[in-house]
Amino acid sequence: MLISLLAVALAAVVLFSLATGAVRVSPEAILAALFGHHPLTATQQIILLQIRLPRVLASGVVGAALAISGLMFQGLFRNPMG
Repeated sequence: MLISLLAVALAAVVLFSLATGAVRVSPEAILAALFGHHPLTATQQIILLQIRLPRVLASGVVGAALAISGLMFQGLFRNPMG
């Protein structure tokens, strides 16, 4: 239950971060563009697919790598959480 709630929260935050910026793009247009339909203008499509999406994905990968490295250090130094 908790993991599904966190997955929904992650999807909402990713959608929010893709939608906000100097050029606003609606979440409906973002979802349509990501699933193959292209209602975006050429400028919005470039901003979304070449600037914002790579940054969001890279930040997710970096966050996951930091979490895994923290877990590994906890195990290496036998430092229990809590």
